[in-house]
Amino acid sequence: MPTQTEPRHPLLRAFRLNSMGELWFPASVLFALGVLIYAVLYQRSLNMAAEQLEACRQVLSITTMKLLETRMWPHAKIMYWLFSLRSDQSPHAFAQVFTFYNGLGTVLFVMLLFRLCRRVASTNASTLACLYLVALYPIMLFDNYFQPGDPWGAMLAVLMVEVLLTDRSRGWYYVLLLVSGVAWEKALLLPFSVALYDLKSGRKLPGVIGGTILGVILAIAGQLSIRLALHVNDLAWASVGVMDNVWQLPKFFLRAGALYGMQVVHVVTGHRRIPFLFTALMLQLLVWPFLYSIVGGNIGEMRGLLVMVPYTWPVLAMFIDKISGRSAQGIA
Repeated sequence: MPTQTEPRHPLLRAFRLNSMGELWFPASVLFALGVLIYAVLYQRSLNMAAEQLEACRQVLSITTMKLLETRMWPHAKIMYWLFSLRSDQSPHAFAQVFTFYNGLGTVLFVMLLFRLCRRVASTNASTLACLYLVALYPIMLFDNYFQPGDPWGAMLAVLMVEVLLTDRSRGWYYVLLLVSGVAWEKALLLPFSVALYDLKSGRKLPGVIGGTILGVILAIAGQLSIRLALHVNDLAWASVGVMDNVWQLPKFFLRAGALYGMQVVHVVTGHRRIPFLFTALMLQLLVWPFLYSIVGGNIGEMRGLLVMVPYTWPVLAMFIDKISGRSAQGIA
């Protein structure tokens, strides 16, 4: 009689590994994240604790909240609630709360990104790609001190890509899109990339149009609902002038080229081997800087580059497999 296949350990299923011996790969990423959180996030928060606490209070006061600043309100609310539970109400104590919240989002984001990379690349390549991201992460924090929602928004983007890549029910995609709209504003272009993917997959045009409209509504519903709940009537998006952003476009594309250049080359030269979903998602690189310039966001911020990481890092893992001569055989 044929023997039943022994069920895999939950950790192996979680990280899409083939054996217990491969657990050291995600463990090495977790160790690197621990170093990042203590040596960079925590030390940085300690140095700017008073500024971060004041920024949190200003966001919650909603006196001068621009539309782009709405994204910070739910995160500030959660952190200040955690801070209020502590007996120590000093800026040092808030730095610990800020590091916990920001660090937890970062760990979830990177480990889920590892899991996503494993869908299309080998364990070695997925590990190298995530370690590379951890090494670059401090650069993305260079010019901001209070953006706790970025890793949470990026984490939700990773989950949406995985749902789309596995062709599961679109219901989860729409739920995640709505939640993502609360976490940050950068899910706005995702429904358009999904529309291109659906058209390439042969879906009917009326359904694609309907899904895109629904997706855009859900992507902005979170931000607008917060403003309605708080009775904030100022609809100004942000305060950076268009020409100020135009002068920063060359710097943006230079930075984006350094960060995503390998992925773009791999898409152009090996597009037939890459799931079209990633190609459609990466086209946002051509739109985001101009859209942000028009609405008044600051495209000169290094943290703005994080928006494309969930869409480009699996391609980077595939590129590492290609140049190393490995294949993604045995993907869990």
